[in-house]
Amino acid sequence: MRSAATWLLLLLALGCAEEAPDATPEGALAAFLEAMEESRYDDTRRAEAYALLDEATRTELEARVGRSEALGRAGLEPWEMLAMGRFRLAFEPHSMRARVDGGEGVVIVRGRGGERAEVPVVQEPGGWRVRLLGPSEPGSEPAEP
Repeated sequence: MRSAATWLLLLLALGCAEEAPDATPEGALAAFLEAMEESRYDDTRRAEAYALLDEATRTELEARVGRSEALGRAGLEPWEMLAMGRFRLAFEPHSMRARVDGGEGVVIVRGRGGERAEVPVVQEPGGWRVRLLGPSEPGSEPAEP
């Protein structure tokens, strides 16, 4: 009888588990923005933000590391290419709403003062990811919502 009660408690706990932030497009973007904001004070948060980027953006950041190494800057990790400590939000997000078509979409971010930004997102096997860069966009820098 005791093991049945234990299983019931376990099932209830699993049923109440919080949804992963990247389970929704808005959650993925919010988690990315939070990690980038906190990276000003905790440099390790850039690695968390990097994990929320789509494969194309991560591939481009890895290519940037290679170009930096060719110019004599060795030992960089791909997430260190994210804004290099210059990340600032253009405005404070007040609301986010996603428009999704299949596995791609855009999160519309609105600020209290009427500001608006559209951030592309894609669904990958691990969850929703933020797309900042397309492959091989020369001279492009990560977008800042």
